[in-house]
Amino acid sequence: MKRINEKNLKELAAVHGLHCISVFIPTHISGDKGLREGDALLLKNELKDIKRKLAARGLAQPGLDEWVKPIQNLVDDTEFWSRQEGGLALFISDNLFKKYELDINFEPYNYVSTEFYIKPLFSALATNQDFFLLTLELEEVRLHKGTEAGLQEIDITEMVPTRLEEVVGSDYEQKSSQFKSQQKGHGYSVYYGHGEGKDENKTEINKYLREVDKSITKLLKNEKVPLVVAGVDYLVSAYREVNSLDNLYERHIPGNPKLLGLESLHKRALDLLQPYFNKTKKEKTESYRQFQGTPKTANNIDDIVPEAMHGKIDTLFMLKNQDVFGMVDEVSDQVEYKEGAELAEVSLFNLAAKEAFLHGGNVYLVEQEEMPDGFSIINALYRY
Repeated sequence: MKRINEKNLKELAAVHGLHCISVFIPTHISGDKGLREGDALLLKNELKDIKRKLAARGLAQPGLDEWVKPIQNLVDDTEFWSRQEGGLALFISDNLFKKYELDINFEPYNYVSTEFYIKPLFSALATNQDFFLLTLELEEVRLHKGTEAGLQEIDITEMVPTRLEEVVGSDYEQKSSQFKSQQKGHGYSVYYGHGEGKDENKTEINKYLREVDKSITKLLKNEKVPLVVAGVDYLVSAYREVNSLDNLYERHIPGNPKLLGLESLHKRALDLLQPYFNKTKKEKTESYRQFQGTPKTANNIDDIVPEAMHGKIDTLFMLKNQDVFGMVDEVSDQVEYKEGAELAEVSLFNLAAKEAFLHGGNVYLVEQEEMPDGFSIINALYRY
């Protein structure tokens, strides 16, 4: 699966050309032959419509067929249709072809203009729930890169002490054996930390965790996504005391990581992080409602599109599967609406989303009940 990130989106948003083609279709994951043939037929139908639009724009044979050749090649590629993810997005312009196989269900759609139609991709961007997962044990430390799709282990054996004995010496087990108890029925060791040797035991564990933290911080210092720790409570608590990484997540996954298993760890991490992933959207929704009816908000596309082009939008909310077409006079900032998407018209929703995004704003495609102002199809929270 090729994922969409902000860099990809900015590259697509920056493209302008005589003919820019955008295509979106839903696809079936591991579907049978009939479903795969249906997906190919769906793209073939979009291709037919694209050819009609290109011809209307004055593109004649044989140049027309050459222009859409990347799409035709996919239609004919039976192997390609056997490994889809749920949604396909294609972008074709002069000397450029981008293909994204995404875990998102697009509505069938094509757009031919002087720019790409990137609006549907903001849903894909919003699903990029990236994080790191550190499984913390005295006997083993492991690091995984997490996405909404799963966990991928990162080899840290050369960078991070993965066992306590690597830091405090091989005699640790012998020194602490009288304070170490095998918890019945669970198959892992618990260090109680009471009685004779308690302080020494704790000191050695803290020394170990400081070394783990030093290595993890060095490894992840430039990462902006959260780090979730999985481990028994006392060990995670001790790790927090020595932690120096800014993005260590405030909550952890309790329990022995080995007993939980990777599938459960992945699910628990995503559940744990939902407030984090939704935090900005929630805060911006609340801000809109707080300032609703003041010059800091707008719910009229006539006002929103020009302000997006001027970089004034902090956050843009738009209804999914909704669009308005027209033109914008950049001198007068006047918006003119048109019926449908013909030659001289552009998607005003796409334009607003693209400009807001390129100027550093947030863009959310939402359902009606999620709109800050539930009686409109587009809402904007301004920076000033």
